[in-house]
Amino acid sequence: LYTDPMAKKARRSRAGTSASSKRSASGRASTARGTTAAPPRTGSTTRTGSTTRVGSKATRPTKPTGRFTSVEQYLQALPPERRGALERLRAVINRHIDPGFREQISYNMIGWVVPHETYPAGYHCDPSLPVPFAALASQKNAISLYFTHLYGSEEEMAWFQAEWAKTGKRLDMGKSCVRLKSIEEAPLDLIGRAMKRVTVKKYLAQYEKMLSSR
Repeated sequence: LYTDPMAKKARRSRAGTSASSKRSASGRASTARGTTAAPPRTGSTTRTGSTTRVGSKATRPTKPTGRFTSVEQYLQALPPERRGALERLRAVINRHIDPGFREQISYNMIGWVVPHETYPAGYHCDPSLPVPFAALASQKNAISLYFTHLYGSEEEMAWFQAEWAKTGKRLDMGKSCVRLKSIEEAPLDLIGRAMKRVTVKKYLAQYEKMLSSR
């Protein structure tokens, strides 16, 4: 919670976008000097940034680019298959999460936060932002689910890992992030139960306890 894993992910994403822009600028300069790449063969597949092009057709990247202001805008930036997976996960979360949490774009991902109306102090890393609770993001090679409360509670983390093991599915997890290659890897019932276990009141008590122990 203190190292703000979601913010780190957002910073790495912005750095990658910046590097991609520099490469594009370099490519344009080479073309201007007369160095032109050969066109792809008909039906061939090429990569442009994180967008896949088949022949003359392009699909939307699995990792959306740009700055988003709404959840719907974020979802519409995804290719249909990945959008469907995120919509299923989002539906499970919204069905089970405490209604005191608010769904919105957070760190340029689909997020669930404690709004300022409930906790005016805001997030200690940036008080202008609401306290983050969970997030859902489409990355280049995986779908990422962020459970901030697991990172801040050994008890909740132990419960989550034990329950996941019972599903027989492989768990690919960092400090607070669960990575899924496909929707089939997601134990939707467990994700719903993990959301339902933590109310806004319980989460804020855990959050303030961690702050006081710094």
